[in-house]
Amino acid sequence: MQIKEISELQYSASAQEHPDCTVFHLPAWLENVADFYGTEVKYLGLFEGQSLEGVCPVFVSRRFTVPLYGCPLPQHATPRLLPLIPDGSHNEALIAFDAWVKQERIVHFQLCWRDTNVSLPRGVRAEIRKNLEIKLGPTCESIWKQIKSKARNEIRYAVHRHGVKVHWINNEAFLATYDRLLDSTYRQRQGISPNYPLELYRHLFAQRKSINLRILAATHRGKVIAAAWILFDNRCCYFWDGASDHQERKRSANHLLHWEVLRWCRKNQFKVYDMIGFQGRAGAGQGIVQFKESLGACAVDYVVLYWQTTWARLAHGGYRLILRLKDRPKTVSKRVMP
Repeated sequence: MQIKEISELQYSASAQEHPDCTVFHLPAWLENVADFYGTEVKYLGLFEGQSLEGVCPVFVSRRFTVPLYGCPLPQHATPRLLPLIPDGSHNEALIAFDAWVKQERIVHFQLCWRDTNVSLPRGVRAEIRKNLEIKLGPTCESIWKQIKSKARNEIRYAVHRHGVKVHWINNEAFLATYDRLLDSTYRQRQGISPNYPLELYRHLFAQRKSINLRILAATHRGKVIAAAWILFDNRCCYFWDGASDHQERKRSANHLLHWEVLRWCRKNQFKVYDMIGFQGRAGAGQGIVQFKESLGACAVDYVVLYWQTTWARLAHGGYRLILRLKDRPKTVSKRVMP
């Protein structure tokens, strides 16, 4: 098997035929994200002779003139992104990726891989990650039973005790409200910056129809107190981002939001509600995982494979250290008024 760069048209036709293709594999998502971050997308084809057997999208970002490759790259708003290859060709594909990296003299390439017991090529290292997914039953009643009792009570409280309501968002003016929710969730509560800049939300909101993006908001007495950004394809719905008003947390709006998303998933006959993995940011972590698990999410392991030169590995470690220091929760000072 050999890797060659292919056109977007070739990639798109092949990707959409693969059963594991997600909304994040589609050029509409890839090109929008790359456009925002000022990077490039390369479409790779895996060939057996003249036959195109699989495809893989790769972001290319230049740091100090050095190109870094990733499927996906960090800080690119894109969760787990697996190469789309035939089930019986994983070993051959991995050998092809290894040969391609060496042939192109790439200093950094990272690749998501499904098999956690993969036999690694020499010099390649692997990190196990977890994705959190809810397998959707045939009825809303079966999905309700998957939710833990405490979370079910929170959903009931939101509706009957607090009068929380949910609405689909279509007005761009909502972005100013979401900025307030981001500020409450991250800066005020944890003393860290949000996952993404507001300009990215604005950019994706403008393209929401082409990338299958929808936003669900929860309100209390007309005030938006929580919101969830979801994307979807033919098989799955994905919880891409969310934020809430920390001062209104007792109203259990987040629980109700995701229950309504689950009902919407069942109505549209999705098989999985993918709540995405936790990326390891300081100050959040286990609480997010527990919240998703309370709704019925189970961990699905995968790995990220790294091809790196020695200095690239050191630079990558330094980059991660800087991110951890940047995201370290800060004590938010409170002025005591007389």
